[in-house]
Amino acid sequence: MKKLILMTMLACAALWGCVHADGGNSSVVHKQTDTALDLTGKCILDTRWRLVELMGKPVAADERFPFIHLQAKEGRISGFGGCNSIGGSYELKAGNRVRFTNMASTMMACPDMNMEQEFFNVLDMTDNFACDGQTLFLHKARMAPLAKFEAVP
Repeated sequence: MKKLILMTMLACAALWGCVHADGGNSSVVHKQTDTALDLTGKCILDTRWRLVELMGKPVAADERFPFIHLQAKEGRISGFGGCNSIGGSYELKAGNRVRFTNMASTMMACPDMNMEQEFFNVLDMTDNFACDGQTLFLHKARMAPLAKFEAVP
């Protein structure tokens, strides 16, 4: 299992290097495909969201907490999984639809990476969200929330 995770992370890192081989001047940008993107959709942008619950289980508070940050201007998502940094692109659509793409992470090894791997899987599965400006929930279809975040002041 550890070899599979390591090989997956190596492949992601290699892909990340290829995607950004142009020095960061990539033409890949986020898409806001519907002009009627509602105000709730915009509430997730430009805020650091601290992960507090994952698949219904609380995430322990720590100095280096897992988080995501969606940058509106760059169309990028960045974050931290508890051991590794993550980055990629996002696409927002009306109706609180979101999709994270071209995700990659650093490849540091830490004692327990189960929660981090589950977090990264949740980002991959997510297709919609709910947000009130202080709390963010990521969902897949109409399932119970996959992840719950709180805004970091």
